[in-house]
Amino acid sequence: MSETSFKNVLCCLDRSTVDENVLIFANQLKESGIIQNIKALHVIDSEIEEKARQYTDNDAWNEFKEEIRKGIKKDINSVFKNSDNIEIIVRGGSPLEVINTKSKSEAVDLVIVGNKKKKNGLGIAGHHIARSALCDILFVPEGYQNIPQSILCAFDFSEHSEATMTVGLSFAKTFGIKDLKALNILASPSGYFKTGRLHKDFVESEKINLNKKWKKAVELHPSYENVDFDIAENEKNDVSYYIKLKGTEMNEPIIFIGSKGKTASSSFLLGSVTEKVLMKEIESPIWIHKMPGENFDLFDAIFKGD
Repeated sequence: MSETSFKNVLCCLDRSTVDENVLIFANQLKESGIIQNIKALHVIDSEIEEKARQYTDNDAWNEFKEEIRKGIKKDINSVFKNSDNIEIIVRGGSPLEVINTKSKSEAVDLVIVGNKKKKNGLGIAGHHIARSALCDILFVPEGYQNIPQSILCAFDFSEHSEATMTVGLSFAKTFGIKDLKALNILASPSGYFKTGRLHKDFVESEKINLNKKWKKAVELHPSYENVDFDIAENEKNDVSYYIKLKGTEMNEPIIFIGSKGKTASSSFLLGSVTEKVLMKEIESPIWIHKMPGENFDLFDAIFKGD
């Protein structure tokens, strides 16, 4: 079993082509021991429910939900060797409210959702992703099926990024991934010129300091020893751009990013850039890790249109 294991997992399915990718990825995680109990959830939009109840009787409405459940069961059976223990939940109402309620009542610690390449108003609104989450959330891109062979972890030396690195390293150990990289974005603070140094000199000095910090981090966390530490200067003032750029160089790794981070110089503005990361339409799985005890409301971002 994986060192890091998520007991209760909610797979959100919207009956689109991306569902297959979500289920395939979830199956690989379950077989590896990273995840244990799986529930599949589909929410029928409240407008559809209202019209269905208006023009049909209650039996017809239940039959409609049962047909959806059978379709999801068929999809699950085509992916999982043993799907007997996977509960399928079909509900009508507000997707946001249903997902939020189920995640709380079922003590969910990981939600897996699809991330469509082209947003059509029915999937996940990427620009809402920076809103607070109740638990970890894994975005599986449309068309992505295989476990990646590399890992990119956003790292700013904060407690959140260290916790996120732990999850990423456990993932790497489970799947035997050797290509590991920690990425720090170096942001030049306003007023740095008051130091009397040229910008180039300032950047080089900061890179030296960051590399020293990384060396100390490795001494404290021996598991970091095989992780390559990389620094990118935030010249475009767009952290998500450098995540996408590095991901492309690494042939679309799984990206681990914390729900919060530092906001000072030479730090990764994790909490404020997660939404931009998804808006970049990065063709990599994106795992957003949340520290225990944080109580956010990310689920109003799920299934909202752009």
